[in-house]
Amino acid sequence: TESEANSIIRQIKSLPAFDLYESNKTFMSWLSDGFILKREDRNQKDIYIQLVDNSEDDCNIYRFVTQLEIIENNQKRIPDGILYINGLPLVVFEFKSAIREEATIHNAYEQLTIRYKRDIPQLFICNAFCVISDGVNNKAGSFFAPYEFFYAWRRVSGLAKDVDGTELIEKLKQFLPLNSSLLEIGSGP
Repeated sequence: TESEANSIIRQIKSLPAFDLYESNKTFMSWLSDGFILKREDRNQKDIYIQLVDNSEDDCNIYRFVTQLEIIENNQKRIPDGILYINGLPLVVFEFKSAIREEATIHNAYEQLTIRYKRDIPQLFICNAFCVISDGVNNKAGSFFAPYEFFYAWRRVSGLAKDVDGTELIEKLKQFLPLNSSLLEIGSGP
């Protein structure tokens, strides 16, 4: 029911940002293992909820949003990209310019794990992983991992040649299990 769907949303929103690691750990358990929803009508059987459809039918809704302004605790941050799956901000992207020598992929990591963690922690409760790039090098890793544990990917499954970061979004369409007709790219306000 609509009320039961809203209770799932409230359950996710109730995870506290002050204990970000534990909240993310709880959410990731729900994301990977699913959970049982007790029905409002006790005469109906409880149902198993999966936040993301992993079947071959892939009934998920994908949205990639760029430059979305997020304000939390009077702090405004603008992540370069967020991949929403079924309305959940599962992947956060931070890009640095390849033409600015002083902007490194490590700067992208620091922006995520220092400034964003401090200023907009709510975004990372539902985070599955982060992608950082300097336009040539791309790395992915857990928001809570040290920089050394962010790993580069060189090859997209099914392609014979290595991939550089110059066309990251197009390659991500192939890298992630996305049907490009389901992926909408938009920008924040």
